[in-house]
Amino acid sequence: MKTNFKSIYFLAILGFFTACHKEQSAKTGQAGKPVVSKDGQVITLSGPKESSLFKVESLAAKNIEAAFTAPGRIVATVVPSVENKQQNVVLFDNPDLTATYTAILQHIINVNQKKIAVEQRKATISRRKAIINQRQAELARYQELADHGAATGKDLAEIKIDINNEETNLLSAQADLTSSETELADEKTAILEDEAKLKIAGFNPLQIIKAKASTVWSICDVPENQIGHIKAGHTCTLQFTSFPDQKFTGRVEEVGDVVDNITRMVKLRISLINPSKQLRAGMFAIVQFGISQGFYIAVPKGALITVQGKHYVFVKKSETVFERREVMIGQQIDDKVVVFSGLANDESIAITNVMQLKGLSFGY
Repeated sequence: MKTNFKSIYFLAILGFFTACHKEQSAKTGQAGKPVVSKDGQVITLSGPKESSLFKVESLAAKNIEAAFTAPGRIVATVVPSVENKQQNVVLFDNPDLTATYTAILQHIINVNQKKIAVEQRKATISRRKAIINQRQAELARYQELADHGAATGKDLAEIKIDINNEETNLLSAQADLTSSETELADEKTAILEDEAKLKIAGFNPLQIIKAKASTVWSICDVPENQIGHIKAGHTCTLQFTSFPDQKFTGRVEEVGDVVDNITRMVKLRISLINPSKQLRAGMFAIVQFGISQGFYIAVPKGALITVQGKHYVFVKKSETVFERREVMIGQQIDDKVVVFSGLANDESIAITNVMQLKGLSFGY
């Protein structure tokens, strides 16, 4: 009887300690789970060991520079003229541009000639008017003499004929002036039309005309969203397919005035010097620009998550607490993404195991 009682007592004690052990184990397991609060915005980890799984990076704004590249090609070269030492020859890769440029040169010559003709016509008109005024003064004097019997009617008639002839000459000179002015206006209009064609192709006619020999122009098409970062006078590097081991330095001469309606590209004209005459019209190149984006915070691409079109990072608030933060981002530069708003200097964000934090924060 005593033995049975002892056995029952032992089993009761064993059951008690077993239950306590299970309860303790359950409590320990519960304590190891992260706590998510504020609709997933705040994640509290169980301790430093779990927190160490998420490496962080401290943030600081700095000048962001990007190497932007775009295809380009040489569209024109300038060489000395054999016959006309005062005007260099421009060799285009496009025959239509050659014809347009040649037409502009001829129109400029015509304009200068028409200007001279207009001035000559104006001088002729002034001379005719002066003669008419002189003849009219003579007519008045002879009329006075005739009134006193000192001049004949024949004298008066001859002067009147002279006046009529000069008035006819004046009308003819005025008609010639109108014709010359019309021709001058037509030549100027033709220049404007041809200038527009060259400008659409990326050229400034006046700069082409004044260009020195050995000048080379490359045209580069750049997306309109990059134009704000590239200005006339900026330098760039060109690497040509024909010379893969050489790099040439160019200067942005002008940014185009027109955005292509289909491609949304803007033409840049880049000038470089070709003293050794290696470069020829039609050669292709890769053009590289160093573009300053300004002072911004940039975060690793892997630190960002995107949910329903919004971008987030996880900011470390304390040793075991991460906070989900919405950010506004810009373009990606290498492995970094520019952040315009949402983060501050000296904050730290998670850069590893970010998808686990996303799962805890959003529940998936």
